[in-house]
Amino acid sequence: MNNKTQINSFASSLMKTGAVSAINLNTNNQQIIDSLIQSMDKVMFLLIGLADLLAVVVIFTLTTTNLEERMREIAILKVLGFYNNEASLYIYRETIILSIFGILIGFLIGNWLHGFIIDNLAPLNAMFKPGILFSNYLLSALISLVITGIMAVFVNRKIKEVNMLEALKSVD
Repeated sequence: MNNKTQINSFASSLMKTGAVSAINLNTNNQQIIDSLIQSMDKVMFLLIGLADLLAVVVIFTLTTTNLEERMREIAILKVLGFYNNEASLYIYRETIILSIFGILIGFLIGNWLHGFIIDNLAPLNAMFKPGILFSNYLLSALISLVITGIMAVFVNRKIKEVNMLEALKSVD
C-alpha cells in the first residue's frame, strides 16, 4: 500500500466496518505540518526584513546624531592633522561597540525567543527541531555588521565634507 489512493481506499473500508471510529493518516499530518512550516518561513523572512530595516534606522540615527553633536571636535581633529579615517573611527567607535553589544544581547534574547516559539507554536502531534544552527548566529551577526559597515562608509563621506572653518566658527 504505497500510493495514496490505496491508503485512502483501505481507510474507507475500515471506517465502513463500524469497528473504527476515526482514522488519522500520517500523510494528512505531514501536509498540515508542511503548510505550517511554509507559513512560518514567510513570517520569518518578513521579520528578518523588518529587523534589518529597524537596524538601519537605529544605526543611521545613532551615527548622524553622534556626527552632528561632534562636528566641532571633528573639525579640530582635522585641523590638528588627523586623517579622515582617523576622525571617522573617533566618531564611529561608539557605534561599533554598541553594535557588538547589540549582537551579543540579540543572541541571548533570540535564543530564548526561539525556545519560546518552538515550545508554544508546535502542534500537539508534531515536534520541531529544538536546536539552533551555528550558521543562524553567524548570519544574524553578519547582517548586523554589514549594516554597521555601510553606515561607517556613510559617516566617512560626511566627515570628508566637514567644512572646518564653519564648524569652528559656530562657538556657543
